[in-house]
Amino acid sequence: SHSEVTMTKTPLPLGQQQKYMKRSDVAKRYGVTRTTVYRWVKEGRIPEPVDIAGTPLWKISDLERFERELSSDDSNHKV
Repeated sequence: SHSEVTMTKTPLPLGQQQKYMKRSDVAKRYGVTRTTVYRWVKEGRIPEPVDIAGTPLWKISDLERFERELSSDDSNHKV
């Protein structure tokens, strides 16, 4: 019988997966814990995630735009 594999964690088409980051990836990107990522969202320090099939995912383009704004706003302020 033909059974579909339903083990994929990211419910996104493959082409979309590169455009989003999970919380653990965002934490790695900035060298912080996953808890800090959520604190930063609450403080408005990083963009809000989008909810895709119940999973909070950050658009990489949002994070990159945020990083550019940060570096142009205040070169002394490190995230």
